[in-house]
Amino acid sequence: MAAPIALDSVRVPCPLCRKPIHPIAGRCRHCQGHVVGKVVAAAPPPPPRRVRASLVAALLVTIVAAIGTQLLVA
Repeated sequence: MAAPIALDSVRVPCPLCRKPIHPIAGRCRHCQGHVVGKVVAAAPPPPPRRVRASLVAALLVTIVAAIGTQLLVA
């Protein structure tokens, strides 16, 4: 289940001046234009991608094995 989005942190561009405004604003605080019915809420940004610990461990084992092989050959 996705966490709720805090509306205090969400901003959308004003359709008139492109400055960031609150998605339920009735008037732009920058250009003072009426934006009722003109603002479309933007989709929330995707969550950051997480690197799996097993992938990092596998990469580390591969690097150590490659270094060990080079030491044995030399």
